[in-house]
Amino acid sequence: MSVQSDCGSLPTIQNGNATLDDSDSTVGSTASIRCDSGYEADKPSITCKPSGIWQSAKCKIRDCGPAPSISDGSVSPSTTTYGSTAVVNCNPGYDSNQSSITCQANGSWETPACIIKDCGSVPSVSDGIVRPTANTTTYGSTASVTCDPGYDSNGAAITCQASGTWETPTCTIKDCGSAPSVSNGTVSLTATTTTYGSTASLTCDTGYDSNVATITCQDNGVWQTPTCTIKDCGLTPSVSNGTVSLTATTTTYGSTASLTCDTGYDSNVATITCQDNGAWQTPTCTIKDCGSTPFVSDGTVSLTANTTTYGSTASVTCDPGYDSNGATITCQASGSWETPTCTIKDCGSAPFVSNGTVSLTATTTTYGSTASLTCDTGYDSNVATITCQDNGVWQTPTCTIKDCGLTPSVSNGTVSLTATTTTYGSTASVNCDVGYDSNVATITCQASGSWETPTCTIKDCGPAPSISDGSVSPSTTTYGSTAAVNCNPGYDSNQPSIKCQANGSWETPACIIKDCGSVPSVSDGTVRQTANTSTYGSTASVTCDPGYDSNGATIACQASGSWEMPTCTIKDCGSAPSVSNGTVSLTATTTTYGSNASLTCDTGYDSNVATITCQDNGVWQTPTCTIKDCGFTPSVSNGTVSLTATTTTYGSTASVNCDDGHDSNVATITCQASGMWETPTCTIKDCGSAPSVSNGTVSLTATTTTYGSTASLTCDTGYDSNVATITCQDNGVWQTPTCTIKDCGFTPSVSNGTVSLTATTTTYGSTASVNCDDGHDSNVATITCQASGMWETPTCTIKDCGSTPFVSDGTVSLTANTTTYGSTASVICEPGYDSNGATITCQASGSWETPTCTIKGI
Repeated sequence: MSVQSDCGSLPTIQNGNATLDDSDSTVGSTASIRCDSGYEADKPSITCKPSGIWQSAKCKIRDCGPAPSISDGSVSPSTTTYGSTAVVNCNPGYDSNQSSITCQANGSWETPACIIKDCGSVPSVSDGIVRPTANTTTYGSTASVTCDPGYDSNGAAITCQASGTWETPTCTIKDCGSAPSVSNGTVSLTATTTTYGSTASLTCDTGYDSNVATITCQDNGVWQTPTCTIKDCGLTPSVSNGTVSLTATTTTYGSTASLTCDTGYDSNVATITCQDNGAWQTPTCTIKDCGSTPFVSDGTVSLTANTTTYGSTASVTCDPGYDSNGATITCQASGSWETPTCTIKDCGSAPFVSNGTVSLTATTTTYGSTASLTCDTGYDSNVATITCQDNGVWQTPTCTIKDCGLTPSVSNGTVSLTATTTTYGSTASVNCDVGYDSNVATITCQASGSWETPTCTIKDCGPAPSISDGSVSPSTTTYGSTAAVNCNPGYDSNQPSIKCQANGSWETPACIIKDCGSVPSVSDGTVRQTANTSTYGSTASVTCDPGYDSNGATIACQASGSWEMPTCTIKDCGSAPSVSNGTVSLTATTTTYGSNASLTCDTGYDSNVATITCQDNGVWQTPTCTIKDCGFTPSVSNGTVSLTATTTTYGSTASVNCDDGHDSNVATITCQASGMWETPTCTIKDCGSAPSVSNGTVSLTATTTTYGSTASLTCDTGYDSNVATITCQDNGVWQTPTCTIKDCGFTPSVSNGTVSLTATTTTYGSTASVNCDDGHDSNVATITCQASGMWETPTCTIKDCGSTPFVSDGTVSLTANTTTYGSTASVICEPGYDSNGATITCQASGSWETPTCTIKGI
């Protein structure tokens, strides 16, 4: 096999190139490998092999390895190869020098840093002072807050926050709140404020003295204490003809003392009160006056002297027939006269009376009063009423027993006294003649003074007796009367009439039932007794042979004593019946029991029988022609079948509805003459090949393109897809895929600087320039809208002038603990030297102004 002597052109090296070290490419020649920035070759050069093929070489992307650790923060990369970025996250209170770091072409990460935030000089506060607690103003440092008297701070200290700003101190004037309440008085604000130094006026209630005219809100946030002290009236006053006694142990405003006047005297008040002027009310006791003498019924009253005050007297004189309660009356301590009375005489309770009762006609028993006299039953009174007489004694009442006299006579009988008396309550026996009854055995002398009336009444047998199977009809029912006996049909009586007997009862009648004997026979049937009797009303069952009707289900033994006659007649079904959806035709001319008719159904209907028969009940068998029924609608894959009406019989229809993404072969199916439904089908829709998309690719996830199939959408770098996958829809069309370029939106803000678009676009790949304020450095000149849709993070870091410069013949001291742009330092020259300025400043260039101490006088 021959060996090629020339390897030809150099191979293509991805992310690099090969360059011949000599002018030819023969066996043994070499070529140097040079990789693109950020890549390194797996070998420095390649050689043309005897086979005529160059050695292979690769340019591998450099890998920066794990992201560097960082004090006071963390770094999070997604990948670690050349060009990869890692997000820099600083702890609260720290700022990063850049938002992200990049894996550089040399295979090392950019260096991140988290710089502690500095809140600067402490803030001032109204009505107070703020002092640093240490010589630091960075994140976490504190400063004490002291408020002026009468003010409260929102906190004892403030802290430099993670945002790089101090907490805001406040000194709030103390507020004593609403004016205090005061017992027995009112406190009213003199203005609308209740804060330190505000005042309120004090007004005490009537009868109280205030300790001050106004109170003030003090620097401790509490109002001065107001008080209202009650006034005191001192010892109670004395009073003529009475005494004054405290009702309690107090003599202050509102206290009371009771006024008690001597017997026969009236007080002007029941109690006196300590008044709001600090003096007691004045008490008085005045003698009582009974006034003119009182009126007395049935008499007169006359003064014994010409006075009507307490202790005075008057004489009492009653009219004839009345008694006074006393000869004189006196004006009492109550200021009223004793009450004189002239009382009418009283007969007392009504008197007793034998065989009667005396009842007052009113509630009074005084002179002229009356009482009614009521004698017991059977007694007569001497007067209707009795009267209380002027001597105070009742009239005398009497009750005398009544007398009925001779006994009465009675028809058809006699009356005889049972004793010798005829007065109220006496009795006589009554004896009636034979055949008569008395109304009573004895009669009595009644309270009216007359005998009870006796009667002898002829005996009555009463209503005629009831009789089974007949009736009895009398014209009269007294002793000796007769009544006809009438028996019901089918019965004979034992006698034609009955009598009312001497004992007052009727003779006994009876009705005896008739008997028909043995039952008769019948053609085309049988007769059987329903019981073992053949008397009137008995029955026998008539059973006709099948296909025959009897003139009755039973025959009866009649009132004449003979049986009813039975018959059995052949049944007739009449003309052949009609039938829906068919015809019935007689097979002969007869329609009686056992005759036949043929049944023919219309097309599409099934008959229940081929022929019908006239049945033994005289009714044709029922012919029916039933429409064919296809039953439940058939199932269909990927769809449903729904009846268009509620029927499934011949000619009925059902709609075919396919599932989303499927087409039916017919809109409706029909129940056919065979009794079977037409067959429906649902076929799945096909969307065809996957669609193309700008700035991306669409790839089928499977080999199918039918309804429900999916295809994945992959957009180019820097583009966002509207969906991860698209689907073949139920209309047989793919969903529309789109790849939209990412937009980073507004450029980010940067502390101490500005960011300006270099063009009008903010989409992927667009750039913006970063310009920092004086005294600040940017981490990059431009930022780019990245494939993630986020702008790179710009930072403007304040310049630091470092330690203060040396000055001959003097010292330089920081005025604060910062050396960044704008910080100042004081310049103090030694005695005999003047500084070019009291302070120097860290300039925008990042260097301090130059201090000098020049000897005085030069």
